[in-house]
Amino acid sequence: MDVEYPVAEMSDDVALTTAENTAVAGATGRSLIGDYVTLVVCVHVVFCAACWLVQTGFSSGSGLAVATAGWVIARLCLRDRPAIAAVPVTALLLGAVSMTQVVASTAIPVFFSSPVLAGLLVLLLLMDARTIFERLVTADAQHREMVRQALFRYGLRGVLYGIALILAVNALAIPLFEEWQFRSTPAPTSPLGLRDRLTLEQNIMFRLFQGLSALFFFTIGACVGSFLNVVIYRLPLRVSVLVKPSYCPGCEELIEGSDNIPLIGWLRLKGQCRNCSIEISSRYPSVELLIGSCFLILYFVELISGGQNLPERTPNAYNGVLWVLFYTKWDLVGLYLYHCFVLCTLFSWAMIRRDGNRVPAVSILIILFLVVLAPVVIPLLHPLPATTALSGTSAILKPLATSGAGILAGFGSASVLWVLCRTSASRNLPHDPASWILMGAALGWQAVICVLAFLVVWALLEGLLNEMSGVIPTSEANQKINWLALPAVAFVSHCVWRPVVHFFLEA
Repeated sequence: MDVEYPVAEMSDDVALTTAENTAVAGATGRSLIGDYVTLVVCVHVVFCAACWLVQTGFSSGSGLAVATAGWVIARLCLRDRPAIAAVPVTALLLGAVSMTQVVASTAIPVFFSSPVLAGLLVLLLLMDARTIFERLVTADAQHREMVRQALFRYGLRGVLYGIALILAVNALAIPLFEEWQFRSTPAPTSPLGLRDRLTLEQNIMFRLFQGLSALFFFTIGACVGSFLNVVIYRLPLRVSVLVKPSYCPGCEELIEGSDNIPLIGWLRLKGQCRNCSIEISSRYPSVELLIGSCFLILYFVELISGGQNLPERTPNAYNGVLWVLFYTKWDLVGLYLYHCFVLCTLFSWAMIRRDGNRVPAVSILIILFLVVLAPVVIPLLHPLPATTALSGTSAILKPLATSGAGILAGFGSASVLWVLCRTSASRNLPHDPASWILMGAALGWQAVICVLAFLVVWALLEGLLNEMSGVIPTSEANQKINWLALPAVAFVSHCVWRPVVHFFLEA
C-alpha cells in the first residue's frame, strides 16, 4: 500500500452541489418505460418459477427458481438497500450457475432456463453496483466518513472471519455432507466408483488445499493491485515504479512492510499514515480487492477449469487443482499469467486516464513490444489465430500475423468509437487507441470484435439500468464509470470467450 494519492478535500460548495444532485436523483423515480420493463421482468420470473415447478416438481432447481423469482420481484419493488441486497443476489447467482449442467437434460424452455435466471440476477447486481457507485460519488463528507468508520470498526474482523468461514465450509461442511449423502444412499456397484472415492479424511485435506490455493491466487492478485496503485500514481509523473520504495508524501517516511499488506494494512492503520496521520485514499483497498477478485475469477474460469473459456483449444479432460497445479499444465499457467497481465494493463491505463493524466508513450511502446514478443517465444499464448490459413505457417509468422490483424482491428474499433463520440451525445465512450491496440495484439481481432459488441450491449443496458433504478447519473459518475467500461467489458468478454466465438461460428 503506497500512500501517494493526494487527498482530495471537498469544499462546501461541492458538498452542497453533490447533496443537491443526490436529492434530485432520489426524487426522480422511475420513468414510464422503467415501470413497464419492471412489470415485464416480474411477470417473466413468475412464469419461470411456474415452469420449473411443473417440469421438475419440488426439487432443488425449482426451489432456487422460486427463490430467484421472489427476490427479483422484491428487489425491483424495494430499491432502498442496494449494498445489503447484493449478498443474497450473489448467493442466488452462484446457485443458478451451478444448475446449468444439472438441468441440461430437463425439458425447460430456453427462455425460462437457468442461464436466463442467472442473467436476471446479473442485471440486479449491475443495477445495485451502479446505484452504490452513484451514491458514493455524490455523497457528502459526513456520509463518506460514516462509511470509513464502519469499515475501520468491522472491516478487519470481517475479512478474517470471512476467510475462516469460507475455508471451514469448504473443508468441513461440504465433506461431511458428502459423507452423509454417501452413507445414506445405496453403495455403488461399480468397483471403479468405490476405488476413486475419497475417504472423509482425504476429502477434508483435498478441499482444504483447494481453499488455500484459491486464497493464494486472490492474495497474489491483491498484491498486484497494490503495485498497480503505485503504477497509476507514479507513471504519469515519470517516477520509477521499481527502484523507489513506498513512502508517505506527507512526512516522506518509508512505509513499513507490515503496513503494505493488501487490504489488511489499510484497515489496521484506519486509513491514516502511521507517522503523520495523513489520510490514505480508499482507492488503495478498492483496487486491491478488485484485482484480487479478478485473479480469483480467472483462476476458476481459465486455470483450474482446464481452459474452458479459451476458443479453439481443447479443454483439458483432467482439470481441477490436482491435475492443473500438482501435475502442472504450464501452457495453462502461461495463458493465465499472460491474460492477467493484459487485463491489469488495461485497468491501470484506464485509471490513469480517469484521473485526467496521460500514459507515457514510452511505457505504451514497451508494453506493446512485450505483448507482441511473448507469443513469438511461446506460440501457445495465441489460442485463436487470425485465420485458419495460418495453420501451416512458421512459428514466427503465425503469432506476428495474429497480432498484426488484432492491432488493425483495435485501431479500427477505436476510430469508430472516436467518431461516435464526436457525432453523438455519448462523449465518454472508451475510445483510447492504445488500449484497443493492446487488446488486439494480445488476444486477436476476434476478441476485439467481441468486446466491441459487448460495449454496444453495455451502452443499451446502461440506459435500461437507469430506467429501472430511477436514478439519473451525474456527469461525474458517468465519466468515471465509462472510463472503466473497457477493462470491465474486456474481462467479462474474456470469461465467456469460447461460447461467444462458437456462437458466431455456428451462426
